Amino acid sequence: MERVKQDMQKFTHKNKLAANENFVNRQTLFTSGYYSISDFNCYSNERLKFKPGYTPEFCINFARKGYFTFDSFRRSYEEYNSRILVEKPGCEYILTQPYAGPGACTIFRFTENGYEEIKEKYKLRQSSFFADKNIYSLVLAATPESDYLHHAILKTLGQPGYCLLELDILVMEFIDVIMNALTGNSLHAELPQSSKRYHIATIERAKEYILENFTDNISLNELSQHCYVSPFYFSRLFKQLSTCSPFYYLQHIRLKHAETMIRTTDLPLTDICFRSGFNRLDYFSTAFTKKYAISPSRYKLGFS
Repeated sequence: MERVKQDMQKFTHKNKLAANENFVNRQTLFTSGYYSISDFNCYSNERLKFKPGYTPEFCINFARKGYFTFDSFRRSYEEYNSRILVEKPGCEYILTQPYAGPGACTIFRFTENGYEEIKEKYKLRQSSFFADKNIYSLVLAATPESDYLHHAILKTLGQPGYCLLELDILVMEFIDVIMNALTGNSLHAELPQSSKRYHIATIERAKEYILENFTDNISLNELSQHCYVSPFYFSRLFKQLSTCSPFYYLQHIRLKHAETMIRTTDLPLTDICFRSGFNRLDYFSTAFTKKYAISPSRYKLGFS
């Protein structure tokens, strides 16, 4: 976690340097068994044409700043804020920054297993984009939902000791928004009744695991493996059958545990915070106040 904090500090420092000199930086912010998140940041005093590139993984590029052209297999796209570039595995491209100035984007790359599960969940083989072997990339218009989720993902990565499950769920929701725009699939279609009776046991297993391990930094991958389903399918399944996301459920279990400890023990709030699964006292205080409409310190005074 400390390494991520240091990486984000370096990223901020590089942004400041970019105002005065040519600069290109590629930096991995997070890696899991299903996806990785990277930052691409640059500054140029003149037109900049990058070396030809190759994308071996399924990739989603979220443009944050600047203006680029992306040329791939006789197709040319404009990439700038409010544009999201999607690349299939095997995409060969040439990236150009036509004008002087800063440029930045967030890159989501998916492992082979992650890509296969995305294709299965969203029936991508039926999509014209994924069925056409002559098209390796396309650009989608960003939406308020995708902008919000992207911002929340970067904000979470910038926090020390962030919750892995919170990050995973944000990424899953981000993928939902992108794939919905790409395929037109209904993301919240109800599960068939025949499927529900089989998956109730999956949710029971997930909740039992969370209740027994809520003080750990649980990831979506860890939860889904325990339940023998894919992370992408698990996040949707949990929300449909529990009416809340796995992270929301975990967060409220932790808060209830903290509230109980405040009422029944004389432990300091710092100890209660960490014993409830939170990694930061300020984050715990904010979450507690939001749920109970009173700060944990004031709440504790009522039981002193």
